[in-house]
This record gives sequence, C-alpha cells and structure tokens, in this order.
Amino acid sequence: QEGQKRTRGSLSLPPTKYHHLTREELLQLLLRREAELGKKEEQVQELEGYIDRLLVRIMEQSPTLLQIPLEEVAKTTQ
Repeated sequence: QEGQKRTRGSLSLPPTKYHHLTREELLQLLLRREAELGKKEEQVQELEGYIDRLLVRIMEQSPTLLQIPLEEVAKTTQ
C-alpha cells in the first residue's frame, strides 16, 4: 500500500506540485507545455537564422569587426 503511493510500475514518483491533478488535467497541461515548447523552438530557430544572416552581412560589409586584436589573443593563450 505504502509503495503504491510512491511508485507506478518501476518508476519512482517524487511528490510534486502536480500531485492533485487528474489524468485529464495532466494531459491538458502536457499539451499546453508541448505547444509552448514548440513556439519557443520556433523562436530559437528564427533567432539563429537572424544571427546567421547578420554575421554574413558583417563578413561581407565589415569583416574587421569580427577580428580579435592580437593583444586579446595573447592574453587568452597565457
């Protein structure tokens, strides 16, 4: 009886803030979280694309902006 409160199958379930939710509520929460994660992944891809395009423009128009001065290179290798 005591073991069933903490385990389902072979997985141990720690007490969480979701303990009081029903199965349906948990599924709805999971679907919302998956949708949020999908939006965030999409935003990350958009930002990565923006950074890529920005770097290409910098390399084409002003590549010296990306050069590290020799003094800084010497400091990082010591």
